[in-house]
Amino acid sequence: MTTYAAVAQAGSTTVADLTDTFDDLDAFKDSGAKMITVVGANDALIMPRGVINYYRVMAKRYAEGSANSAKADASDRFAGVQKFYRLFHAPGVSHCGLGILNHSSLGPWPQGGADFNAVINWVEEGVAPSQVIGSGNTAASRFISGSPNTLTRPLCPYPQTAVYIGPPGGNVNVAANWQCGGDLEANVPVGTPLSGAPGQPVPCYDVLAKYKHEVNGPLDYQNSGLVPSMCPGPAQR
Repeated sequence: MTTYAAVAQAGSTTVADLTDTFDDLDAFKDSGAKMITVVGANDALIMPRGVINYYRVMAKRYAEGSANSAKADASDRFAGVQKFYRLFHAPGVSHCGLGILNHSSLGPWPQGGADFNAVINWVEEGVAPSQVIGSGNTAASRFISGSPNTLTRPLCPYPQTAVYIGPPGGNVNVAANWQCGGDLEANVPVGTPLSGAPGQPVPCYDVLAKYKHEVNGPLDYQNSGLVPSMCPGPAQR
């Protein structure tokens, strides 16, 4: 008979290991290499929260100075890893640049090699990408070669996101009306979450259970890239 414990255990040893967790990047970093990852915020195959959690763990590993303290803001906590590895979050995009099938639109996704060119420019010119322009179509559920792009928007290095700076009532589908800013890590969701206490910063909802202790086990802050004091209240166990 299948139980929650059995499902949780299987997930820890199969799906999570395949899609969410990888080794450290010490050798990669030491070689002087650069990398960017683009993840669709609505990807239903490679879970975006798992990708973000891995990036958060790498941020903690390569943090500099006091960046791991609970009082450090996201720009400090992610500064070390961003020197060689940047994650770009694409809202409204499903797996590999597909649209959300029940939404009949395609969110911003790098097209025409925009992401690859950003890596080349970083490696060959030393210019770290502060944004990558994504393009989409407000009336198409997937990218169709040759179809017009009716939506452009900057994709931002996590934890930044695109912030509207255009005039009131301006065109939200034009990249020039947006700029990178904000802090997705500091955003506090409202309502009743799946776990933890309401009113916690977003990372507090991503803390993993200790491996092989998924049922009623302690939360593993260290391997989730977090400091426990960042998540006060009942979220700590």
